[in-house]
Amino acid sequence: MIIRNTVLEWYRDDFGFSKPIIDGFVRLVEEQADAAPQQYSAGKQIDTIEEDLGEDGVHGYIVETFRGFDSDSYDVESLWKDTFPSLLRRSALITVYGYFEHELVRLCNRFKHEKKFRLSVTDLKDDGIKGAVNYLEKVANLDVHKNGAEWKSMNHVRVIRNAVVHRDGGIRDQQDQILPQVSEAIEHLKYIQRDDYDVILESGFVAQVVEIFGRYFKLIDDSIQASEQQAK
Repeated sequence: MIIRNTVLEWYRDDFGFSKPIIDGFVRLVEEQADAAPQQYSAGKQIDTIEEDLGEDGVHGYIVETFRGFDSDSYDVESLWKDTFPSLLRRSALITVYGYFEHELVRLCNRFKHEKKFRLSVTDLKDDGIKGAVNYLEKVANLDVHKNGAEWKSMNHVRVIRNAVVHRDGGIRDQQDQILPQVSEAIEHLKYIQRDDYDVILESGFVAQVVEIFGRYFKLIDDSIQASEQQAK
């Protein structure tokens, strides 16, 4: 593994370079999500279907069709105004969360390489973001700000991400009870709602996730800079 930058340069050169790419990706997804209802309204086909009821005459009803979906089988309007935009944002959430997780793991690897630590991030019990942050705290000796608002917000995001990844956005447990941690996350975060069974991600949710992680990464960088200064 080739690591070119030092831990001191991680936030400025590595994260600072790739963050605008993530911002651009989120904007693109939001444009697609916002366009879906407009495309439906402009392109839907409306037909009147007549049924011969014999002595009772002819019964006519309206069928809306758009891109292979018809209102005989689906709530087409809800699909394009609610379901598809939320699914796009779920996909973006998974991608963005994975990016930030990867960045934290890379930072841990940089610490191991630069400081010649014996332990790797994979040697610790937890994995993902929690494992990486534990490594930065316990092995790299950084203040990881676990009592701060950013860490709490990140954990709420993790709960929603896990609901999307492991339960297809579901908010209930096997006993059909609403999971309290999901309810707490929805209450804490903005641009998110729920129906009886699923989370619904609204415009601005994924951008909010990027902002939360960006603030937390800045705190980690502050800790790195302070730690390196003390070591001099």
